[in-house]
Amino acid sequence: MQLHYISISYNFVGDVITPKIVKKQIQSYNEDEVKKLFELVDKDASSNVKLLIYLAITTGMRRSEINALTFDDVDLKEKTINVNKARVYQHRGKCVLKEPKTASSVRVIPITDFTDKEGTYHRASKEID
Repeated sequence: MQLHYISISYNFVGDVITPKIVKKQIQSYNEDEVKKLFELVDKDASSNVKLLIYLAITTGMRRSEINALTFDDVDLKEKTINVNKARVYQHRGKCVLKEPKTASSVRVIPITDFTDKEGTYHRASKEID
């Protein structure tokens, strides 16, 4: 256009054929894969790593939501986790806390006995303190 080979009135974007968006099918672990993962975690992982994996598998929380958790979000008496923020990365590697992706992402998740297997939360909080 700058060299006047193409008329300014010509809409060259109108000829572009956009590709179809193909949504990926979400693949989750099956029961056997989860059991194997828990066996490996119980055997080899530190309690902090173990806590992260148990949270991810048993609560369905997003990675950004788990990374944003604080001790104030976990109520051990009520056995609940309050999900109200997410840690996201901006350009240049800077982390910021934001509200979750959607309004329905703000939620309270129960801590089941399986999730808190062997006092995972208690051990992890003592190690961090």
